[in-house]
Amino acid sequence: MRWTARLILVSMLIGNTGTSAEEPREIFRETPKVDRRLAQALLVPNTGLFTTVLPKKIFHDDFVGKPDPAWKILNENAENISYTKHPGLLTIMTEDGSMSEFRDSCKNIFVIDSPLKPDEGFVITTRIFGFEPTKNFHQAGILCMDNSDDYVSFTFEFDGGQGGPSLCTTHEIAGEVKVNLSIPVKGPLPEVWLRLVRSDAKYYYFVSRDGEKYQLIRSVDWKEGKGEQFGIMANSASLRVNSIEANFDEFEFAPLDLKPEVKEDLKLEPYSEKSY
Repeated sequence: MRWTARLILVSMLIGNTGTSAEEPREIFRETPKVDRRLAQALLVPNTGLFTTVLPKKIFHDDFVGKPDPAWKILNENAENISYTKHPGLLTIMTEDGSMSEFRDSCKNIFVIDSPLKPDEGFVITTRIFGFEPTKNFHQAGILCMDNSDDYVSFTFEFDGGQGGPSLCTTHEIAGEVKVNLSIPVKGPLPEVWLRLVRSDAKYYYFVSRDGEKYQLIRSVDWKEGKGEQFGIMANSASLRVNSIEANFDEFEFAPLDLKPEVKEDLKLEPYSEKSY
């Protein structure tokens, strides 16, 4: 949902129900047909753990209002984070910093600890709105990581080698770049949905211009990866370039078995055009 429409809807809901916008939200909302009383009865006291297996949960953040408590912010620089500059969007100002190879200076990486086992599949998706990279390594995107030297990431960024804005897939193991594929973008891209999917030991990179139809860009093997954290990030990677806005409109995590349509997309042929 576009942020302007969503703000109107939120306002209407608050006005009709009397619910305060200050009330805390659930971190992982329950999937359909979960009995809340049963869930409470099965909680182990003071642990937040369940005594039996319940339906898996989905995390969704529309970035309306305050930060969701599920997020951890690595290398936080609060001055470059805003939920109010563009209400309904999370705005991160890019700044110097990088995760490339053995670097660990990338600021304001928003991550959530995975609730899944290392062999369980999942889907993470974000919508980036109004991002206009103009200098080398201006970038915004999603990632799944064990640490700053072991990760997969998918970014919309400026790649001088490709002549401008590009879609970049990266995979690092033990600080060594295993994959770094860049596809130039044709024309303006005012909004873009980026998606990472884990299935078995593979990670799949998907992109969409409308949030409905996704194109598979490529897949990589990461048998060693546990996928301990996932999230979003934006940076400039160099002190020599200006800082620009990266606006995130939404982020969602879901276990793969709750997304049958995504499972079908795994059968798609990888993108073969020279530009997107």
